[in-house]
Amino acid sequence: MRDPGDRAQSEAGVDVYRLALVADAATVRAREAMLDAAELARAGRRPTAAKRAAFVLARAALRRVLSAYLGMAPQSIEFSIGEHGKPALAGAAGAGLRFNLSHSHELALIAVARDVELGVDIEYMRELVDMPRLARRSFSEHEVGVLEALPPAQRHAAFFRCWSRKEAVIKANGRGISLGLGAFDVTLAPDEAPRLLATRWAPDEAADWQLYPLDPHPDYAAALAAGVAGLAIRTWSIEP
Repeated sequence: MRDPGDRAQSEAGVDVYRLALVADAATVRAREAMLDAAELARAGRRPTAAKRAAFVLARAALRRVLSAYLGMAPQSIEFSIGEHGKPALAGAAGAGLRFNLSHSHELALIAVARDVELGVDIEYMRELVDMPRLARRSFSEHEVGVLEALPPAQRHAAFFRCWSRKEAVIKANGRGISLGLGAFDVTLAPDEAPRLLATRWAPDEAADWQLYPLDPHPDYAAALAAGVAGLAIRTWSIEP
């Protein structure tokens, strides 16, 4: 893995790290040693060995990435959780450093920035037999209308494009699912740039968040939401 070091601290922008969540048993055991008791307990609640390994690899990668910014051992990093579940660094060591982690199927993304609230999401574009029902349950009326107006061949990718953008927004603003996924609109059509269109809980808030496209793999949809416009997005790949 590259060492961000002073470069990451001196440059404005967001670093996004891509990680494959596949490794041999020895690597998984080595990464487990980096986690705290709460993380190990969360890993143990995963229903399959593959999902447990993916969780361990993702959390260990987050610690490894943050350790390069903080100048401390991965296992020494402590986290806190906000009122609505958004993670942060505990204590003064991580003041100003923001991060977010998302993983789906066999890939994870980690976003890191200084003094910028952010949220990242990645979604494996699996086959869905009940996509119309899921869209009507989770998307806004506007988004459902756009989705249903698209040619059938475009709807599958548009669904996950919408989902990843909405998840990135609620992760960035720190209030999570309490806002309701149907309470705001994002773009999803293939010819539309990523954008937060409306926030019905506070109409002016839509202008506070910017959506940035991410393209980690053809089988995945991903997005970054941040509280600053015009950010430089630097992308990196790291080993499990």
